[in-house]
Amino acid sequence: MMKSSRRIALPLIAALLAAVTLSACNTVRGAAQDVQAGGNAVEGAATNVQTEMQRTDAERAAQEERDRVAAERAAATPH
Repeated sequence: MMKSSRRIALPLIAALLAAVTLSACNTVRGAAQDVQAGGNAVEGAATNVQTEMQRTDAERAAQEERDRVAAERAAATPH
């Protein structure tokens, strides 16, 4: 009777182990996809911030140029 129990138990344990391993693969794949989606979101946010910073820098440079031109005109105008 002991040998027949082992004959049944061993394939059953192997099948359970295979099922757990395969489900873990799906879980790991899902986790990897979640991490990748998070990384993509961070990358997109960083790109948006960089674009905004560049736009702000360009606006600041344009304002500085307008101020410089206005100061030159004011200095050139007789009082």
